[in-house]
Amino acid sequence: MINKHTIITLFFLVSFGCENQNSEETEQEEIVVLDIVSSDVNEEPYYYNFHENLNDSTDWQLMYHNQEIVGTGYSMPNISLDSTKVMFAVDSVMVFDDIIDSPSMSSFMNSVSDLNYLGKYEILSYDMTVHKVSTSNLVYFIYDLNSHQVFKLFFNDYSAGVISFKYAELHSNNIHNHD
Repeated sequence: MINKHTIITLFFLVSFGCENQNSEETEQEEIVVLDIVSSDVNEEPYYYNFHENLNDSTDWQLMYHNQEIVGTGYSMPNISLDSTKVMFAVDSVMVFDDIIDSPSMSSFMNSVSDLNYLGKYEILSYDMTVHKVSTSNLVYFIYDLNSHQVFKLFFNDYSAGVISFKYAELHSNNIHNHD
């Protein structure tokens, strides 16, 4: 005859075993999204390191700065990537939150100037009719040339010299699934 304590013990063992298996599956699929708010670009450039999740002017992949527009005497807030460390790709169709896989390696480009003001994939644009800076609605992917990590990146807002963006690392094995 099975006693009450044996039934309770078996129940906890089965429950814990199922919970542990489910949490491992969830952990493998979970993508952690980080929300970042820069400092004011009018006070100083802002440098971001995706690996360390911090503002780092000595080891960065993304720089937010004012860029002088040649021949105008004006400067515009601008996002630059370090082309010696990263390549980028863009997605104009999918929504940031729905993306779980990296694009294929053939999608990545090293022409980071395309991200600048008036570039093909500019991140920050200026509407001269209403004098307003707005962020792109594209999702960007950053491929780190050293670590082979891929990050998805979306710029939420620009307001009074400050940008906010969100990013998440895509699991490194995802990039190899598309080659």
